[in-house]
Amino acid sequence: MEPLTPELELEGLEPRLALTVFAPAWGLPSISPQCSHTLALLHLAGLRAPANFELRDAAGSKLAPRTALPMLEVGGRALPYGHEQLEALGALGLDLDAGLGARERADSAAYVALLEDALGPALLHSMWLEQANYEQVVRPVYAATLPFPLSVYHPWQMQRRTYAYLARRGLASATEVHAKAVRALDALSVRLGARPFFGGERPGALDAAALAYLVTVQRCPLPVDGLRRALYAYTNLTELCDRLMDTYFADAPTVARLALGAAVAGGAAAAA
Repeated sequence: MEPLTPELELEGLEPRLALTVFAPAWGLPSISPQCSHTLALLHLAGLRAPANFELRDAAGSKLAPRTALPMLEVGGRALPYGHEQLEALGALGLDLDAGLGARERADSAAYVALLEDALGPALLHSMWLEQANYEQVVRPVYAATLPFPLSVYHPWQMQRRTYAYLARRGLASATEVHAKAVRALDALSVRLGARPFFGGERPGALDAAALAYLVTVQRCPLPVDGLRRALYAYTNLTELCDRLMDTYFADAPTVARLALGAAVAGGAAAAA
């Protein structure tokens, strides 16, 4: 696979990158869509751990209770998820939409925002507020991938924060967030059409966001799975999920890491 920017010497990339994320599970790069998003931005740009960046799982890191992940370190400077990470990667020549014109970049950004604003709250509601999903799948797996006492504190804290966040946005109703997510899936399916990627022949920033959110919907084994069933009504979107994972997360170290995450998730679910 050709890197995004062939002129960039990835082996000697400076400043050095380090990324701290929640561990993988269920065949996902991370149990957190946001962590999967930053990982996707790096993988789709041609970077791999450990050759091009240091990848740290939360379980092996000394994290304060309120540390937000993913945390990207660029030359020793810690950057939170969002525009700061995107700007830093862009400054290193790792902008997946670098070849687009202004109108195309605006279109890509609008659809990324749609994913985050519609699929994001729906996933939060489904994972953290749907009690069967939280108790049987999400809480035990998050707890199994975190050190004590975060394993006890963090899932409970996340559930409370999720409820407060969605309530502030008027999105505490499962019916409302699901309907908004389905409308977004319909728009994304039309936008993708028959192309292999949202970016055309090669993936762009929208594909990285799709890998984070759509693949989480597709692969997280929630017992109350209305969102996943809605996704499977769009064949081109599910095929995109498989294509992105098969193409950009199939190197040997990543496959081994995902397999380890699957074993941890299976053990946690059995013990729940």
